[in-house]
Amino acid sequence: MTIRTTRSIVSFKEPFSLRAVNGMQPPGDYNVFFEDELIFGVSRTAYRRVSTIIQIPSLSSPQGQSRLVSISATDLEGALM
Repeated sequence: MTIRTTRSIVSFKEPFSLRAVNGMQPPGDYNVFFEDELIFGVSRTAYRRVSTIIQIPSLSSPQGQSRLVSISATDLEGALM
């Protein structure tokens, strides 16, 4: 199985919430990682999205710690709107 991971930075202008994350998150720039799986047997290179992960910074930790949370792509789209 071949997996590719791409990183994108998404910007939230207002506080937002996601089902997989407790509470409201502050506005700002967030790293989002997309993992896609190579689909074999097609005539050209194609990938299928298998996960979307957002990096949530810890608000209570001064050391800049963060956590990675698996979210649905539809939740991310909804939060961006």
